[in-house]
Parts: sequence; structure tokens; C-alpha cells
Amino acid sequence: MDDVFVRMEICCTDYFLQIILSEMLFENQTFPLEFQAVLLAGYGKKLYPLTEDKNAPKALLPVANKPMIYYALQWLQEAPVTDIIICCSQSNRTKLEDYLFKVYQTPTANIKLVDVPDDCTSCEALRLCKHFITTDFIVMPCDFMTEMKPNSLLHTHIARNATATCLLYDDTRLEVPQKEQQDREFIALDEKEGRLAMMKVRTKTDDLDVQVSLFRKFPQVSFYTQLRDSHVYVFKRWIMDHLIKQKHWHSIRQDLVPALLQYQHKVDLCKKDGVDKFVNQDPLLKARMMSTSGSHSQELVCLGIVHKDGFSARLNTIANYAEVNRWIVKSLSDQDRISQTSTVEPKTQVGQDSMVGEGTTIDERCSVKKTIIGNHCVIGKNVKMTNSIIMDYCTIEDGAKLENVIVCHRAKIETKANLKDCEVAGGAVVPSDAQIKGEVINK
Repeated sequence: MDDVFVRMEICCTDYFLQIILSEMLFENQTFPLEFQAVLLAGYGKKLYPLTEDKNAPKALLPVANKPMIYYALQWLQEAPVTDIIICCSQSNRTKLEDYLFKVYQTPTANIKLVDVPDDCTSCEALRLCKHFITTDFIVMPCDFMTEMKPNSLLHTHIARNATATCLLYDDTRLEVPQKEQQDREFIALDEKEGRLAMMKVRTKTDDLDVQVSLFRKFPQVSFYTQLRDSHVYVFKRWIMDHLIKQKHWHSIRQDLVPALLQYQHKVDLCKKDGVDKFVNQDPLLKARMMSTSGSHSQELVCLGIVHKDGFSARLNTIANYAEVNRWIVKSLSDQDRISQTSTVEPKTQVGQDSMVGEGTTIDERCSVKKTIIGNHCVIGKNVKMTNSIIMDYCTIEDGAKLENVIVCHRAKIETKANLKDCEVAGGAVVPSDAQIKGEVINK
């Protein structure tokens, strides 16, 4: 495996710590960095009917005509993280293997698939990876996309010797209707130290209970409601050992992370759960304790890194999925938007905010606006499509009209059908002259 290097600057005055770090690097030089990654490729209940068996697993849903998991893999490899574990259900394994090892085919990454039950929780998925995790590791959902460089996250995690680092983002950049937006969260950050103090889903009454011990630990804490948890976390290796002991934990977001945040300001709970023993064994913290200044204490540190300058979003709802598709297309060149192997008749108008995939044919007098058309589709005459996503091998017959519609793989829209605000399941057929609004069509 190629050595991966990051640049680190010595900015401490402690004698013993400087000696230890100087063994790893000299001024303006670098030292090896290795992380592993666990990609969670679950079913995606909120994306029904897009994730039905007749269509595609969530990880393979097309986003600007590339599988969703492609973007997560590219982000990890940019770091670069070369040891990637993907948790997927047995029912989706074959489809993922076909893509990963026949299409994606990266020689620079070691990718493993770990089978998990269909109803597997995120904590249980991590436990099933325990034999493969040997270093600090990243946990990431396959439905997250960001313009943030991964090294911005990883460098901060290393420099602060954090136990856990959480990536947060402002999702107000996403133009999703208010009624489609997900529940908001209360997120508490110590701005001065960059410490994440609390993450809690807002209740219907918007009441917020905050423990006094949190304010004692973080007297300058600030609360936010516009920030969201990306579900991208960087953990120390010992978190896996601790998770195995806490068998009653099911969710990383609802159980593991809240517990780590509480350990920061609840010393008794930290000792009760045996976390202090893991923290005390940390070699870098031991070095700080040996320093002449004596100003460092051994404690668990959770960081919250906010991505402010750029786009980040989760594609875990249909509304988000549609909007992110449109956002990506906006950034593409004309050459990337319309495949050279597609056929678009001269009298057809394809907007600058639309995309046409490989082998697709579009007949005359069609109008395509803010729409992504997949590969090997057949579009008839006088078809109008606005704010829609058409997946691979679909047929849209003459005179059909689609507005804010998602059409899954191999579906067929017959002559003069008129659809608005609909999702058409994989292989479904919409009959001629149908007038349908706001429905899921799965037959």
C-alpha cells in the first residue's frame, strides 16, 4: 500500500511531547496516516419505492447517472482511505459486488463487503466489523455528499487527539420544500474549543432539557438549530471495544454518540462505564501528562467540525435525493451533461440544467427542463419533462407529460399520460391518457 502523508506542525512547548513528536516528523515534513472506513449501505426506507427489489439498492440509486455509493467512495479515496468496509444486506450483496468489482474497479483501495441482516442497526453493523477494524476509523452513510475535503476533518481529528469527531453541516442550502424537510436538531458547540457538547432531535414542543454539568464543563456553549448531523464520524479504535461491551446500544446517532458527549462532562458515568481506562491508555495523552508544564489532563474529547463553505447534504429522503441530483447537474459542463452516445433530435430542447445518459434517444419536439435522463432510455415525440428523474432503460411514449416525477428503472409511461408529483416504481407501467397526481405507482 502506498504511504499516505499529512503535514503536521509542532506548535507545543512541552519538552517531552516535542521529543516524542520529533521522532515522527521534522519541521515541514510529514508522517504516515492511516484510517479505515465503514460505509453503511442500508435499505433506505424513506426512499421507497426507489429502493424496491425491482429497482436498485439505495447505494446504487443513480445520482447524476452515477451510483450513490460512487461519491462516498471517491470522497474516502481522496483522503486517501484505502481500506474500506461496506455493510450491506445479503439480498443486495450481489448487485453491489457487480458494481464494485466489475464497474468501479479501483486498484488503490481494498474493499470488503460485510453481510448484515435486513433490519440490522448501525451499532450492530459496526460490531460485525470488529475483526477488520485495527486503526482509528471513519463511519459514513452511503447517502452523504459533501464538497468538504476529507483531510480537513481527519487533520483536525489527529491534531486535537479527539476520541470522536463529527461532521456537521448547514442544510439550508438545499432547496427542499418546508413540508419535506426533516426534523431539526439542537446542536451545542463550544466555539472556542470546537468541542461538540450535545446533539438532540427537536421535540414537537421544542423544549430542551440541558444538564447543569454540561454548562459547568462548557460555560461558553452555543446552541444551533440550523445545523445537521451528517452521520459521518471519526472514532478512535478503542470505541469499537467499548461498543462491543455496550450490547444494549442500537444506534450510533441515538446511543453511541450521545454517550460519548455525556462522558465529556459526567466523570462518574465515564468511570462507571470503564471509559476512563481506555482514555488513560492513550499514548499521546500519556506524553502530555509527562510534559514539564503539567497543564494537560487526560479527558475524552468530542469535536464538531462544521462545513460552512460549500455544499453538503444527505440523500436519505426522496425530496433530498431529487434536489441533490439537480444540484450536481448545475455544475457539469455541456460535454458531461449530454452523452456523446445519446441521440437528441434537433427540434428537441434540452435545458442547461438537464442531463441525458448513454445510449438514450429523444425524439423530436420534446422539452426537457431540470431533468436527469438515465442510460438507454427511449423518449417519444412531444414529451415534456420538468424537475424529473428518469432512471435507466425507461420508455416514455409520445405526448407524455411529467412534472416533479421520479421514474425508476425499466418503467414505462404510455402515450399522453400526465403525471405530477409522483414516484413510479421499477418495471411499473402507467397506462395511456392517465392523469395522476401525488401518488406512488408500483404496478
